[in-house]
Amino acid sequence: MLGDYAERMARTLGQPINAPQAYELPAFLRPRDQAVNQTDTRLGLRDAWAVRDCMGQLIALRNSGLGRVMQPSQRLVYESQFQAQASACLDELANAADEVDREQRAVLRTIVDSKRGAAVSAAQAFVLRDTEMATFWRLPARPLASDPPPVRADALEQVADAIEAVVAGQAINGGTLEQALEALQGSASLGQITQAEALAIAWLDAITAAIHARLDRRPLCFDAKPTPDARVLQNIFTAVYAGKVQPWLAEVRRAGQAARPVAQRVLAPVSGAFGPAMQAYQAKVVRVGANSSQAAFIAATRAHSEAWQRLLKQCGMMPAR
Repeated sequence: MLGDYAERMARTLGQPINAPQAYELPAFLRPRDQAVNQTDTRLGLRDAWAVRDCMGQLIALRNSGLGRVMQPSQRLVYESQFQAQASACLDELANAADEVDREQRAVLRTIVDSKRGAAVSAAQAFVLRDTEMATFWRLPARPLASDPPPVRADALEQVADAIEAVVAGQAINGGTLEQALEALQGSASLGQITQAEALAIAWLDAITAAIHARLDRRPLCFDAKPTPDARVLQNIFTAVYAGKVQPWLAEVRRAGQAARPVAQRVLAPVSGAFGPAMQAYQAKVVRVGANSSQAAFIAATRAHSEAWQRLLKQCGMMPAR
């Protein structure tokens, strides 16, 4: 669509518009940058026996065949349940009187203290390596299409709720989390949105520059009277830009506005643990600061609109208000 728009504009303006250089975006993390150091809390036989009544079932789950190969979402749920269960047991033993209970309490305190870091690591691994989450962040080959699926902000909110709960030491419901991840499969992804913004920035900047170059070289119209070329450009403005390009740009903008606030909330509890590569990705793709892709996209659409206003005004063809 944008390439066809540029070709029509170049032909009518008599001004070359070559395929533009892509707007530079940081790729989502390489596998080595997605690595998260997740260490298990090791218990000796004596300590494991001491907490068998309270934590035995969860300890057995982690040491089972399935427990050793948990997916990131399963590990997140497990760490949340382990923390919550250990804290509940500590509360029950708050006034422990006999030696056995005091020993159990000491072991549980050690476990709770060591598991706080494990919960953050599990949340970090989940947002980076879970299949649905990685798909949401990754920049795909194809950008957001016309008439795209909606952003499932509700599903992202549930994911954010889960991450915040885990980091706070609360148990989460695995079924609710899996339903949210399943819903994300049908959502427009932040990667698609950002790729669409980058495509729009590159083409709109190139066409904007061509409009200004043509008008700077010599006027298209005199005395605000349209020429035949101006009439053709007016048709392109109405049929292609206003009829096709602008609606797509509006979809991209709405999708970005829906996705980014919740995406920031998903990452906030663990963003301090990210390395330089993910920090750069967040600044460009997730956040909305001055150097973000969203800011560049908004600036490109505004500059393009202003270029059209200059052209149409020169030829007395500004739409009536």
